Amino acid sequence: MLGMDRRQMKAKDLADLTTKRAVVGKMAYKARLLRVIKTPTVAANTMKNLVKTCGKVSKNGGAASGS
Repeated sequence: MLGMDRRQMKAKDLADLTTKRAVVGKMAYKARLLRVIKTPTVAANTMKNLVKTCGKVSKNGGAASGS
């Protein structure tokens, strides 16, 4: 189930990219995630992983997180 949700989120992100929309912020991304993912626990875990990865990227000065 999670793989399908990630595919839906990726499709939405790519659609935004092709229409040249601005990058969504953390709160907007979380709201979008909750609309796509029906289970709050899965949404919370996905958001925790996103925050952790963003922290790694920030720590590396914008370089890849390695995960």
